[in-house]
Amino acid sequence: MAQTYDLILKGGTVVNHDGESVRDLAIAAGRIAAIGDVGSAAAETIDCKGLHILPGVIDSHVHFREPGLTHKEDLESGSRGAVLGGVTAVFEMPNTNPLTTDAATLSDKVKRGLHRMHCDFACLLYNKHIVNKLPKDKVRQLISEAVDIEKEFVTDAIPVALIGMNADMMCRYIEFI
Repeated sequence: MAQTYDLILKGGTVVNHDGESVRDLAIAAGRIAAIGDVGSAAAETIDCKGLHILPGVIDSHVHFREPGLTHKEDLESGSRGAVLGGVTAVFEMPNTNPLTTDAATLSDKVKRGLHRMHCDFACLLYNKHIVNKLPKDKVRQLISEAVDIEKEFVTDAIPVALIGMNADMMCRYIEFI
């Protein structure tokens, strides 16, 4: 019996680690389930002939200016623009008013982003701005635990190889950085 998918993107030019080629892309439960000739059993099919299907982009340097400077941009409008440009995750810079430099301002920023951000997000903290720094051994322990968690997530989240985004390559990258 043929697999049934929620969505098939039919006949698009898929760009992944193999290069570019015309393929189908099948989605099940919000995840890429198959790439190639996936059949036609889906709740919805979109004809992608003449279109390119690319992996999402991670923007590691954004300035959404919330709190304090929302007349320029805020978390919601900035993330909406990012998603419209193919960005799936952002790292928000700490140059807001007040600066994001401690647990209280970081917590505030995360609370502001919940249910308003249209993509995944993280808040970048620069060492020179952080107050009440943790001891280096505690930081190393937290990073080691985060690497293990991220590797587990990546292995589960990326069942199909995409350009720069297959599980083995991402695990090596995560260990490297």
